[in-house]
Amino acid sequence: MQLFGCYDSNSFGKTIIEINKSIRNQDIDSIKEAFDSILLDDINRVKNTSITQPFEYAFFRDTGNNLGIRFVRYFFARIENYLSININNQGLSDNQYYNYVRNTGSVNGYHIEHILSNNPENRMLFDNDEETFQKERNRLGALLVLKGKDNISSSNEVYRDKLKTYNASNLWNRTLIRDFYHTNLDFKNLRENKKLDFRPYDIFNGEAVEGRQQLLFQLVKIIWR
Repeated sequence: MQLFGCYDSNSFGKTIIEINKSIRNQDIDSIKEAFDSILLDDINRVKNTSITQPFEYAFFRDTGNNLGIRFVRYFFARIENYLSININNQGLSDNQYYNYVRNTGSVNGYHIEHILSNNPENRMLFDNDEETFQKERNRLGALLVLKGKDNISSSNEVYRDKLKTYNASNLWNRTLIRDFYHTNLDFKNLRENKKLDFRPYDIFNGEAVEGRQQLLFQLVKIIWR
């Protein structure tokens, strides 16, 4: 509901009560059906629509900083955990999850990074349309999380310089970089087995933002399913 812009804190308590009643003493298939049914009811009510399956890209397309800082950090922790399990055969530890989501320290804490820094070179990629530029740079596909002082060092750099920092950071960030695709067999297997549209980007423009947003949606459907 958060990811699709449907979370309503005032009605969430009622949703939890309905879920509890629907899943009590049920088998796993019935529990899954109950979750999906109530989720769809809430999405259709909030969005005034009548979708029949809970994952709609139209509701995810513009998702980004509007989720709030902590949730964005949690979101990328889930992405990183999935990649780590499938590439490194080991997920994030509890301590790593804490650092991703709650730690704000300059050493182990993670901070939200805009791939598109607020500078003239990046604005030109969007025809100097300030409204479009600000909207695109704040979508999830144009965001990362960086550990500690890496975020400060990246600051207002142009994209080609940022890649040097990303190359020494987490797996999701490194998937932007061409060299990451050359020798990583487990990563290759993940891409092919799950048909995930990972690709490196030498230039980060509107097409790149959309590509990363769609890739994240692919991952959302796997992780949250």
